[in-house]
Amino acid sequence: MITKEKMLSNKKTARIAGALYLLLIILGIYAELFVRLELIIPGDAAATDQNISTSLLLFRIAAASELIIPILWIFLGIAFYRLFKSVNQYLASLSLVFTLVGAAIQFANVSNHMAALLLFSGETYRAVFEASQLPPMALFFLKIHNYVYISAQIFHGLWLLSIGLLVLQSNMMPKILGTLLVIACVSFNIDVLGLFLIPAYTYTASTIVLLPTVIAEFSLCGYLLLKGVKTTSATVNQAI
Repeated sequence: MITKEKMLSNKKTARIAGALYLLLIILGIYAELFVRLELIIPGDAAATDQNISTSLLLFRIAAASELIIPILWIFLGIAFYRLFKSVNQYLASLSLVFTLVGAAIQFANVSNHMAALLLFSGETYRAVFEASQLPPMALFFLKIHNYVYISAQIFHGLWLLSIGLLVLQSNMMPKILGTLLVIACVSFNIDVLGLFLIPAYTYTASTIVLLPTVIAEFSLCGYLLLKGVKTTSATVNQAI
């Protein structure tokens, strides 16, 4: 049986998790949709060079966002671990591992973003390489960045699965949220496989495939912020 003090502590932890989640969503949308999608033209190094050269500050802010995002993910993972460790210790620990591994990959991946930035903006490199060589080299680093970023999302998908299962095992949140998160994991990893295996995989196709993930994550974030967790006593399945 969960005590009143524990329920209030869980509610506070859930609200903190919701705030972290919202900040992550904002930074992720900014870096992906308002910077990379706007400035990077796939297959067109010259146009990308022109876009980034005229928006260097925007590109630097996106890099800074990518440094902050993994740190926020770690704190979010810890918050969820604290919230669900009494439900299933093993699964809660596994969710934290998925968070830490994904965050480490994303943090290391910032180096590819910065390598592209240096090539686009550095006069030192223009003195060493032919000017025409720099944009294709920078675009190469951006492509590597994209693939590493996608690889890290596999662990985010597994995190969604583990949190979804924890929600289903507990009485802290509506079961529909847990079901949506499990579906989101499937959706997320189908998208990752599509990006790796289908050369003609388009942004439109990716948007459609990821729709269940978007619904699930926004629903979870909204519930955490508005409701937190249920404050009635709940029976949970302890880990074996």
